[in-house]
Amino acid sequence: MRSVFLAAALRAAAILLAAGVALILSGPTAKAGLFSDIQKTFQKEEDGPYQGVFERCLRQALEHEQNNDPAMALQYLKIANAIRPRDQEILRKAKELKVGLQGLADERFKAGVSSFNNNKPKEARKQFLTALRLSPEHRGALDYLKNKLSGKGYTAYEVKKGDTLKTVAEAIYKNPGAHLLIARVNGLGTNDKPRPGTSLKLPVVQPGLLKVLTFAPLAKARKQKGASAPEAEDAGPAASTPGEVDMLLSTARIQYNNKLYETAASVTEEILEIDPANKEALSMQRESYYQMGMDLKNKESNLQALKMFQRLSPLYRDTLKQTDLLKEKINTLSEPHYQAGMQHFLDENLEGAVEEWRTTLEINPYHSKAKAGLENALKLLEAVKKF
Repeated sequence: MRSVFLAAALRAAAILLAAGVALILSGPTAKAGLFSDIQKTFQKEEDGPYQGVFERCLRQALEHEQNNDPAMALQYLKIANAIRPRDQEILRKAKELKVGLQGLADERFKAGVSSFNNNKPKEARKQFLTALRLSPEHRGALDYLKNKLSGKGYTAYEVKKGDTLKTVAEAIYKNPGAHLLIARVNGLGTNDKPRPGTSLKLPVVQPGLLKVLTFAPLAKARKQKGASAPEAEDAGPAASTPGEVDMLLSTARIQYNNKLYETAASVTEEILEIDPANKEALSMQRESYYQMGMDLKNKESNLQALKMFQRLSPLYRDTLKQTDLLKEKINTLSEPHYQAGMQHFLDENLEGAVEEWRTTLEINPYHSKAKAGLENALKLLEAVKKF
């Protein structure tokens, strides 16, 4: 008889473990409660090892619902349903809770969209994650987290038959003039036709920035200068019109907002060729160079980082400090190779000296002693070969 009870209790524990994974993942309180349920199952009479767990789950579901925690209430009902899958009252209550949770998830999703539109990505992420906790299959929240808050800055679009850059721009951005942005990002001409089956990179554009994508005035401005419509369409990005500057600024803002600092800096260079006094472009370019320098420094690309900071005024933020730190680090890394080259040179090992001094200059191209030593060593090697 004891073996029959043990088998029944083990089956109850298995049901609890299978149905209660979400509870275990929900936190220590739920986890402790679940283990307590399993223990009580083993302590029950032989004739009803499931009954105690079933009743406890119903009590816990009611308690969590009264404490305004419908998600946990639903999880306890799921365990109860695993024990009594045909209990209509449990099914009705679970459906009621699901509908309520979906409504709460939709509210969180709307709050997340509002935060996203107001350029508050951290708050938006928090709201979307809460929406997913309430409704794990909420497609809207999943889309924002996967595509718009992923940090990648781009989404992929597979070109379909009949697509043009303008139709894609209209479908994605609700602005056919944004085809200029798509063309620039993908290295295409504005009149190029993308091939079906290929993939386009589409920058993620926050609604606040989408509103200032002033592409339409571009053609209008050129017409005012006497250009025909085809000429306005085919004109390159260097045409110096007010509309062109607006378009380039909008493009730079999008790239900068997506932390794509290299392309943002590239676009601001074009703007400053047209309008050297453009304050927004100057500010965006400086910050883009600074951020690229910090990224390179964090990746241990010291020389590239130094070159990036050298594009800035020493007075910009802490550029002087960053430059000094990088120079010190570069010297620290390169000096042992220079000294090794000197030792090889003194030992008349010219090949070894050349190798070490070349390594020195790869790390620190400004090392004048290594440069002079390398030139002398190469001349001596050539003379030896001739001799």
